[in-house]
Amino acid sequence: MAEANALVRLAYRLQGSDRYQRVKSLVRAVLTGQNNPLRLYVDGFMVVLVLASIFGLIYEVRHPEMQFDDYLETFAVSVFALDYLLRLWVYNDAHHIIIDHFEQAEFVDRPFDTWRALHAVFRSKWAYMTTFMAVVDLLAIVPTYRPLRLLRIFLLFRLLKLFRYSRSISEFVTVLAEKRFELTTLLGFLGFVLFSASTAIYLFESHIEGGQIETPLDALYWAVVTLSTVGYGDITPHTPEGRVITLVLIITGLGVLSFFTSIIVSAFTERMPHVKAKRLHATLERRRNYTVLCGFGRVGETVASLLAEDGEPFVVVDPDPEMIDRAQRLGYMALIGDASDQQLLSDIGVATRASRVLCLTGSDITNLYTTLSVRYINKDIEIIARCDKAETEPKLRYAGATHTVLPFRIAGLIAAEYLEQPVAFEAIYGVMTGHSSVMVDTVAVQPGSWLEGRSIDEINISRQQLRVLGVISASQEQREHEGSSYNYCERRFHFRPRKFFHLHVGDMLVLIGHQLSLTHFRETVLLRGKI
Repeated sequence: MAEANALVRLAYRLQGSDRYQRVKSLVRAVLTGQNNPLRLYVDGFMVVLVLASIFGLIYEVRHPEMQFDDYLETFAVSVFALDYLLRLWVYNDAHHIIIDHFEQAEFVDRPFDTWRALHAVFRSKWAYMTTFMAVVDLLAIVPTYRPLRLLRIFLLFRLLKLFRYSRSISEFVTVLAEKRFELTTLLGFLGFVLFSASTAIYLFESHIEGGQIETPLDALYWAVVTLSTVGYGDITPHTPEGRVITLVLIITGLGVLSFFTSIIVSAFTERMPHVKAKRLHATLERRRNYTVLCGFGRVGETVASLLAEDGEPFVVVDPDPEMIDRAQRLGYMALIGDASDQQLLSDIGVATRASRVLCLTGSDITNLYTTLSVRYINKDIEIIARCDKAETEPKLRYAGATHTVLPFRIAGLIAAEYLEQPVAFEAIYGVMTGHSSVMVDTVAVQPGSWLEGRSIDEINISRQQLRVLGVISASQEQREHEGSSYNYCERRFHFRPRKFFHLHVGDMLVLIGHQLSLTHFRETVLLRGKI
């Protein structure tokens, strides 16, 4: 009874221990997590250790006096044993099984059976120990037993451990598993051909004087070599019947190899998008503050090229395979999928790692649903949505879009500007397309900055060969002598502020001028604190 009480108390203590649960969750994530960043390093270390231990044991065959091999083998086996025990530990929670048995016993008012609970724990662990990879892990430890040199044959199982740690090898196994029906069918046909050919050649060649096929094993060996089109030439038929069988077997071998190749090629072709998606997810796991660009049409491709020029990290999401293929050819990270799918958005890190989402598809409905999904997942992320119809803009705002862009309205305004003021149009077009060295940039007023509390006149922007387009104020409060202004995203934009307009912390100066002038202004004001 004392042992049973101690076992139950230990189970409840483990269940209530936050530290125990955190450590076990971390170990489980590192060993079995698909996108855990630490797993990449652990898997790489294990691959190197497996290969090093194999080369060490091979080297020891000719150099038994080397002590370093013994140290390496001891270290490798210790790591392999620890890996095996940790995987056995995190496979399930044994304390949950004990607690369930105890509470069931309490519910029906019968004594708690300790051995029955422990037997249930053992059966649950045994389910893992009998899996293929668990058996491989266990047999990989056996070669270290020095007195029995025959056990070195289990060295091959260490190579099988690479299936666990190498994602490329794992993907190859997955591809073969997905085509197991076709491969099983081919294997059955191959077995029938080999059995028929080896039987026939044995019947025709075994009784020939000076023949080279004396046993059924010789016939099977000849059939395998001939079917694979290798043809060593050590066994050749002497009878006309044997030669006919050889011709038929060679032609059949060509067909079998072609069929097998087509199965593998089609399997990899079907699997490749999934493999690329997994690689993309793994890459995004290691990044932060990137942009998710939904839609790779004319607008999306233009935005992507500008982001690439600025060195901004981004990922393209589009349901059209042709668009994704084009984005990948341009060197962009791209993923096939519906951007309004919440699971897809979560997988690419919209909830935690992405900094903004651009909804740039040609459908207002798609952009609306995407905005809703993104805002549901992340309440604070910046969303810039495109809308073609003016009546859709308030709906996008209500759905959670931070900014909305109406490309057709902008194009109309620019066209009207060209008709009325061609010179102004050329300036605007040059700034937008980057064909001009003149650019628009913003400078934030930081706490303690030289700009804090100064007026536009005191800054003397004109001496820097710059012009002030406006000031984005940190608040919407009306300021004295502010001039023309309007609300802008919970702030207030003051267009062409007057010379006695004072700057405060959080304000943003919107400047236009030559790139060199803007760079000089930033250096002198923000870095050196003076003009």
